[in-house]
Amino acid sequence: MPKSSRKGKGILANVEPQGNSTGDEVLVSWLKEPGNYTRFNKANGRNVKNGDAVESKTDVCKDIAALYHQAGFIGCKPSMVFYKLNTWESKHVTAHLLARDGASEADIRKAFPYYYDLMDVFDISATSDTFANQRRQQQQSSTPHRQSIFLRLPRSCKSNKPMVGSSSASSSSMFTTNNNRPSPVPQASPTTKKRNANVRQPPLSPLPNNTTMSESSTTMVSDDDDRTIQRMINIIEEQQQRHNEQIDRMFEMYQQQQSTTHHILKTQLKLSLISQFREIGMTKDEIVEQLRSEH
Repeated sequence: MPKSSRKGKGILANVEPQGNSTGDEVLVSWLKEPGNYTRFNKANGRNVKNGDAVESKTDVCKDIAALYHQAGFIGCKPSMVFYKLNTWESKHVTAHLLARDGASEADIRKAFPYYYDLMDVFDISATSDTFANQRRQQQQSSTPHRQSIFLRLPRSCKSNKPMVGSSSASSSSMFTTNNNRPSPVPQASPTTKKRNANVRQPPLSPLPNNTTMSESSTTMVSDDDDRTIQRMINIIEEQQQRHNEQIDRMFEMYQQQQSTTHHILKTQLKLSLISQFREIGMTKDEIVEQLRSEH
C-alpha cells in the first residue's frame, strides 16, 4: 500500500508548484473562521492569572496543532504553530506595503502567497502592534523572582517521611559489657514520662499518589511550553525590528530612485524642448527665456 504523500512534510512548507495540499491549508482554514485570529491575539500568554483560568497562546496553539495531527502532520508542535502565525503576520505587513505602493499581484503573492486570502483577517493596525503587545503582556505576567519547580509542587510532593531506625539493636549494643553480661537499662523517671507524653508529635505527611504526580508533570510540561513561546517572542521581536528597519531602508531607496528618475525625465524633457526650439530658429537667449518662463 503506497504511503501518504503528506507524511514527513513540515508545517513550514509552502504550497507546491503542482498544487498539492500542505499544512498551510490547515492554518488558512483556521484563520478564516470568524473570531479565531482575535482569540489568538487576546490570549495573554499565561494559564492562570489571579486565580482565574485564562486562555494562553499555548492553549490556542495546542488546538491548532491538534488540527494538524488530524490532517496527518503528526510532528506538529504548539511552538511551531506560534512561529508560523508570527511569520505570516510579518509577511502580511510586507505584502501590504507592496500593495500600497502599487506593486504587481505577482510580487505581492511572492512576498506572501496568502495575502488576498487573509487580507480580511489580518488587521494592519493591529498586526503592526502585535509584537509590542506580546512584549507588554509578557512583562505584566512575569514576576521578578520566579519560583522554582520544587516550590510549585503540591505540598504532599514536598513532604519528607522521617527515617525509622531500629532501637532494639542499638539498645542491646549500648548496654552490653565486655564480659557479655547485659548491664541494667536505665529506666525513665515518672516526671520524664509525663513530660514526654505532653509533647505533640508532628503528623506524618502522606506519600504522593499517582494523580498528584500526574498533575505536577502536566504543570511542568505547560510551563516548558510557556517558556519556549516566551523565548520565541523575544526572538521574533528582534527579527521584526530588523525587518522593519530593512523596509524603511528599502522605502528610502525607493524614494531616492523615484526622485532621480523624475530628475532624469525632467532633464530629457528640457533637452527635447531645446532641440525643438532650435529647429524653429529661436536664438540661445530666446530659448533660455522660454525655459525660464515655463519653469
